[in-house]
Amino acid sequence: MPVLGRLGEIGPNTSVILELSSFQLEPMDVSPHIAAITNITPNHLDRHPSMEAYTNAKAQIVQHQRHNDWAILNADDAGSSTLRPQSQLIRFSLKRRVDGAYLDGDTLVLDRAGQRQEICGRTDLRAPGLHNVANVLTACAIASAAGIEVEAMRAAATAFSGVRHRLELIAEIDGVQYVNDSIATAPERSMAGLAVYADAKTPVVLLAGGRDKHLPMDEWGRMIADSARALVTFGEMADDVERAARDAGLPADRVHHAETVERAVDEARLAARPGDVVLLSPGGTSYDQYQDFEERGDHFAAVVRATRDGRYA
Repeated sequence: MPVLGRLGEIGPNTSVILELSSFQLEPMDVSPHIAAITNITPNHLDRHPSMEAYTNAKAQIVQHQRHNDWAILNADDAGSSTLRPQSQLIRFSLKRRVDGAYLDGDTLVLDRAGQRQEICGRTDLRAPGLHNVANVLTACAIASAAGIEVEAMRAAATAFSGVRHRLELIAEIDGVQYVNDSIATAPERSMAGLAVYADAKTPVVLLAGGRDKHLPMDEWGRMIADSARALVTFGEMADDVERAARDAGLPADRVHHAETVERAVDEARLAARPGDVVLLSPGGTSYDQYQDFEERGDHFAAVVRATRDGRYA
């Protein structure tokens, strides 16, 4: 939601939560009172000249904080955990106890200054995937810095079921679920979606492609080869995705090519079996064929629903 359209509602005592891109952060010479970095991993290297430049841009969100400000950092992420802001620090982690928010077995915990409070159980969360556990921990760490009580964190975390274009179930056709994860515009995001179904041992037919952001694909290719029943490629980077998956051992007969999303859905229908998930998680931007990832996701959803309703052969 663009904040410029709501400036009339914002006063001196209004709290505003913003997600800022590296492009917005790059020229900044101020930092917010509460700032969080979920991770710093390769992204937007088609726009930033180097990984160092990208890291420096993202670090701007905490670089100019003062001693009474708050920085929330991911203790599990090598890229951001090495930052040393001069502000007060709260961490979050999926792997270990920290001064902040962390996952303790199957329980999400807030532990500040030795005061341990349970937020909720992992099974209480409606949004799927370990990456969404990390997202909730991030949000709870931010809320803690803002003085919000654990009861409110618990209510929000357990009520949130996800948003459009992020592992959004569109329809089930002939026992196969069709899921829209068009927000996955980088290999790492696609891997997070694949991990949800790999953990549940659910076979996936992956629809991947779009425009390349000059990001490494080796690890993504290995995950596709290990966890996907089939790969359907489309868009400008189709050959790059196939190469990464084939180099990691995906057999040629499990790779299918499609120029468009319509054809990709057709190919996925032929490859999928009852109990499978057809997952649009492209790993690339949409700008080769669409205005943005939302338009791509909406088109995928329209094609799937038309297929379900018999309007596509």
